[in-house]
Amino acid sequence: DLIACKDNFLCLVEVKTRSSDAYGFPEEFVDYKKQKRLIRGGKMLLNRKAYQDLQIRFDIVSVLFKDKKAEINHIKNAFEE
Repeated sequence: DLIACKDNFLCLVEVKTRSSDAYGFPEEFVDYKKQKRLIRGGKMLLNRKAYQDLQIRFDIVSVLFKDKKAEINHIKNAFEE
């Protein structure tokens, strides 16, 4: 959902939003298949000249709405290739 550069990292960020935790927390919906797609996309980006000197990191931003308020959780380095 987001691509950002911070320090020497290229960060690919998956944002998951849910209106309830009745079926699990938002970050639990970043399954193995989704992780593999993000990893593949990240590797393709690292092949571009502008990003060759960067390391890659995969983050998840979890947004859960409770009582009309958003609970936001940023999970850095949520998974690796």
